[in-house]
Amino acid sequence: MISRVEVWFRWLRRSLSRSHWFTHLLRLPVSKGSGVRSGLIMIQIDGLAQPQLQQALKRGKMPFLQRLLQRENYKLQAHYSGLPATTPAVQAELFYGVKTAVPAFSFRDRQTGEIVRMLQPDTAAKVEQGLRQQSHAALLQDGSAYSNIYTGGDAESHFCAATMGWGAALRAANPLVLLGLFISNLYSVLRIIGLFFLELGLAIVDFCRGIIKGQDFLSELKFIPARVAVSIVLRELCVIGGKMDISRGLPVVHINLLGYDEQSHRRGPSSLFAHWTLKGIDDSIARLWRSAHRSQWRSYQVWLYSDHGQAKVTPYHVMQGYPLQQAVDASFEKLNSLPAGLQRKVTGSVQTQRARLLGGRKVQRMFSVNISDDQMGADNQIKVAAQGPVGHIYTGLPLS
Repeated sequence: MISRVEVWFRWLRRSLSRSHWFTHLLRLPVSKGSGVRSGLIMIQIDGLAQPQLQQALKRGKMPFLQRLLQRENYKLQAHYSGLPATTPAVQAELFYGVKTAVPAFSFRDRQTGEIVRMLQPDTAAKVEQGLRQQSHAALLQDGSAYSNIYTGGDAESHFCAATMGWGAALRAANPLVLLGLFISNLYSVLRIIGLFFLELGLAIVDFCRGIIKGQDFLSELKFIPARVAVSIVLRELCVIGGKMDISRGLPVVHINLLGYDEQSHRRGPSSLFAHWTLKGIDDSIARLWRSAHRSQWRSYQVWLYSDHGQAKVTPYHVMQGYPLQQAVDASFEKLNSLPAGLQRKVTGSVQTQRARLLGGRKVQRMFSVNISDDQMGADNQIKVAAQGPVGHIYTGLPLS
């Protein structure tokens, strides 16, 4: 009798599930079959090093993750991120099995000679095309990908650098369905609005602190909407989409939560603002974990991992008083071997570029990345690509 009541209760809960209904309204395919089929939910906490995770657990910043470790037989293990220790390289090896797929986060394209970044859609798509050719199978084939560099195969991709914006199904949806989605997810919408203003207030406080410490005014000002967009809006949309994909029974779902990495790049990996985002990430993990364990179509495992860590360092220009490009130019001028050339000028930090993953023309304009062609330099001039843990100096001509 008790088992029948439990089965009926589960059926009722699934029938009333918003994710369940909007899967049908959006006409998304459902992977029907036995509920004992295996499935995998992969949640990436971008840029979180093991020491920082342990510190967050000790301070009670991630109570649900602590519960998984204590009650659900989860174990904390270290893994080698490979070289370079950046998201594009790690995801290339994870999704396609290709090691050292890119030389760095920013590098010189051999075909065009331009300095590119892996958050540029054309660059990410071009690299992924090469990965497909080198790999026999992709990890996320028949699954979905959220907020990654790559789509991970023939996956339904959302907010990925290689594609940008939400997937085609939502873009082509009936406006009335979207209105219904908005109304039925009113709690989530109000949650996003509340967190939006909370994060906005914290961002303004952080902005004032940055100005007091001598940071660039315009850069700090632009970081406010970028921080809110990535840490709150993008995260919540990924969780809502991930829960819908779980209700559909997709075999694999990969979600990259960027909030911590976003803050730690700006303020440091152990900063209060970076660790503040871990609270929201912990809550997101809890919601996805519960959805996975209520799935009708699959028996999901939920894996949590980080692609790489971060360490607190002193920037070169702070130590020396001038940028790295200037030091490189001066060194080659002394050698009289090559004409000194300016680095390709890209306005827009990694933080502001990530906000562009949300897609949409207004978002692209707000967080635009301007490239000055007349400052790219000739092919025989020196170019520096220094972003992330690995930098490269390109001379254009042989040194010997």
